[in-house]
Amino acid sequence: MPKVRSIFLVEDDQDDLEFFITALRNIDDVWLSDVAVNGREAIEKLRFMPVLPSIIFVDYYMPIMNGLGFLKEKAKYPLIKNVPVVMLSSSFEKREEALRNGGKIFILKRHDENSLRAEVEQAVNMGL
Repeated sequence: MPKVRSIFLVEDDQDDLEFFITALRNIDDVWLSDVAVNGREAIEKLRFMPVLPSIIFVDYYMPIMNGLGFLKEKAKYPLIKNVPVVMLSSSFEKREEALRNGGKIFILKRHDENSLRAEVEQAVNMGL
């Protein structure tokens, strides 16, 4: 029996959000549990969720609290600190910094649905 995975997405760009949701529709046994538009909102939502997501996808560049700030803040909360994070960015230059600070995987944003779907599916199926 396949394992159902819930995803929490932290993304401030509406076009990227819709693109991500479209890519998710074509992945079996995966569903989007919630969305936040910045790291601060994500921390507040995650702290009070009755059931945590299986994995969190976070955009690197966002207002209020960016992806790196989210990783650092998340580590302060015992209930959410172990939920794996996949960092999303349109710039490959932030990869090492994201991985060094707790990101498990780094995905370069591309506007190709098949590539995004494959990378998201691979991240989810890695059993993080």
